[in-house]
Amino acid sequence: MNLISICKSARECTKEIGSLSNLKRNQILKDISENLKSQESLILKANKKDLSNNTRLPIEIRERLILNPKKLRNIITSINNIRKLNDPLLSSEEFTRNDGLVIKKQPVPIGVIAAIYESRPNVTIDIACLSIKSGNVAILRGGKESLNTNLSITKIIKEALKKNNVSSNCIQYLKDPNRKYINEILGMDEYIDLVIPRGGKELVNNVSRNAKMRAIFGGIGVSHLFIDEKIDEESLLPILENAKTQAPSVCNALDTILLHEKQQNKLLPKIINHLIGLGIEMRIQPKLFQKAKK
Repeated sequence: MNLISICKSARECTKEIGSLSNLKRNQILKDISENLKSQESLILKANKKDLSNNTRLPIEIRERLILNPKKLRNIITSINNIRKLNDPLLSSEEFTRNDGLVIKKQPVPIGVIAAIYESRPNVTIDIACLSIKSGNVAILRGGKESLNTNLSITKIIKEALKKNNVSSNCIQYLKDPNRKYINEILGMDEYIDLVIPRGGKELVNNVSRNAKMRAIFGGIGVSHLFIDEKIDEESLLPILENAKTQAPSVCNALDTILLHEKQQNKLLPKIINHLIGLGIEMRIQPKLFQKAKK
């Protein structure tokens, strides 16, 4: 894999995709969503191959990797939601000074965005489509466990670009999962304008230390939910259940509940019974638990 060649071709595409109209960018996204639907069987076949190649993955990683018809429908819905967004490249501010000088705030694309992430095929679609919508070029590097699925998805994205007479190099995927290319990417500031790491602490620290271009970091921490003194049981329990069970393997699934002291006697036992009934393991501060039981 020639990384310099990939980065150069990506840089060459920035003016092309950055000058497309919002209508054209939305049409590309529409074609991607339609292709995902029509080629569902091919995507699921590639995903099945990834799953068979990685039978020893931890259950939470495996759940992130799995694609099925329902998840694909959700991905298609997310693309359509991106299409509905206002054009991010429209001017947002303009005013004229007393001397007649017109000052205009004009959003422009970032350029080439490199995204490094783990084995979540939906992220490939999310980043690619957000990049297209905002007139940016993307170089994607996903986890090795999802290689076949991501290549299948990337092929569909490239087909949509070609159909609209836009260079397929606007969205590129690094086929070689060797980690050495991560550090090489971080040194390609001549071609890459922004790097986004979506992964664990080790990856984020590596990017923080070694990236020569700007970087955007997501939060790494424990997801909390605070229950105030006014919320009632009827409203609360569905929220807790959704936050923890709707997608328990994702990084923003609920980890910690903070309960207002006035709600301990009223709600804590009900929360415990409800979540344990769903098969959720809980760890509770003993003193609070004893106080609530009384």
